[in-house]
Amino acid sequence: MNSLVDNEIRQLSEKKIDLTAIDPSAITLSGAFDIFVPKLKNNAAVGSVTLLGELQNPGKFIFGINDTLHDVIERAGGLSEVAYPLGAQFLRKKLALEETKENQLLAEKVARSVLAVAQSDALNSQSQAAAVLGYAEQLKTLSPSGRQVINVAFKDANNPILLEDGDTLIVPKRPSHVTVMGNVQRTVSAPYQSFKGIDDYIIDSGGFDELADEKNTFVQLPNGQNISGNSSTPIPPGSIIIVPPNVNKLTPLAFTDIVSRVLGNIATSLLAINAVQ
Repeated sequence: MNSLVDNEIRQLSEKKIDLTAIDPSAITLSGAFDIFVPKLKNNAAVGSVTLLGELQNPGKFIFGINDTLHDVIERAGGLSEVAYPLGAQFLRKKLALEETKENQLLAEKVARSVLAVAQSDALNSQSQAAAVLGYAEQLKTLSPSGRQVINVAFKDANNPILLEDGDTLIVPKRPSHVTVMGNVQRTVSAPYQSFKGIDDYIIDSGGFDELADEKNTFVQLPNGQNISGNSSTPIPPGSIIIVPPNVNKLTPLAFTDIVSRVLGNIATSLLAINAVQ
């Protein structure tokens, strides 16, 4: 309660009232009062996450410090009947920034290394170097996906997916294609058919080109995981089959692994774009 003293309003007393315990309309005030309603301090609310695509109730959700991605998925009503969990894209801003730096450093490393050994007069060596440089330049212009490989179909209590402010989950419908890229006659998105293997999809792309490293072909699954590709490798819908260039003339630089990383990063960005579309 306040009172006017020497033309100044001074606080004479303070009374705390729990409005959840009584009816506010039963409180009668008279005289001079200041009423202060404190703001609820929710130390658990730390950010928001956006859920898009095939969920029962997609949208933006506030999450607490102990909330996991699967907790928020449950609050969104779970996945829809046509959701494709294997193709879910979990995107994080911090990872996108790290990916941009990694792509630039990797592209520069490839360029410097290739130019150092591309002085050979061997035509094959020069062709291999040009192919690798082409992929490195493509890597520089990619928009980062910031993608983290996850499995939304399985909730692991021992390894929960904790959230950060600004995270985004995109759950697509089941795709109907398989993409083939790299050193093939043409990049193609071929119709998915359960009986088809790597060889069949390579045929759909027109076959390997003259620089293809057939033995090191690999597959990027819709969840972003890379696996070695051969005739017995299962190819689920939404996969990307990646054929790297043969860099046997550049083997002192261990380019087989480096080129796989370059192409893998490119494929990851393509998968993220496909999920949004």
